[in-house]
Amino acid sequence: MRVSNLVVGSAIAICAISADSAGQATLREGMKVRITSTSGPRVTGVVQQVTPDSVFVFTDGVGARYGIARSKITATQISEGKSMSRGALKGLAWGTGVMGAIGGLIVVTVGKDDEFERKYGDGDSPGEFFVNGVVAGAMFGPLIGAFVKSENWTDLSVQPVVGTHAVGMRVAFSF
Repeated sequence: MRVSNLVVGSAIAICAISADSAGQATLREGMKVRITSTSGPRVTGVVQQVTPDSVFVFTDGVGARYGIARSKITATQISEGKSMSRGALKGLAWGTGVMGAIGGLIVVTVGKDDEFERKYGDGDSPGEFFVNGVVAGAMFGPLIGAFVKSENWTDLSVQPVVGTHAVGMRVAFSF
């Protein structure tokens, strides 16, 4: 009875471990990837072919087929699609940053002008002008970011695969 419980428990544990290993992402044809390697620039594109020692990617932009040796790959990321919420967050950061920088630059360069309120802000002080710019960036940045969307990338470990076939050369001498 104890032996059968031990066997059943071991079988369940082995199935759970193998199922967990099977759930890990692997590089497959058709995946959108971003690969950084020591042999060239970062490449973004769709995987065309995966061999034991190389990955071939159809690149975005140029549209060329680019082969990368697995031993030269330093980082690999796979795309999980575009996200409106992630785009909105990036848009918030960019909108407030850019509008804050522009508003701050205007305030610093012409904020001491006696006619600042008449030229730039319908009676607003330089501080109010700056805050209005940041608020406008915080309003429009997320809207633009959600419309454009942002790619969601996940890191993936790609290891070189050792082949099962040996390649070599034999030299023989006869005397």
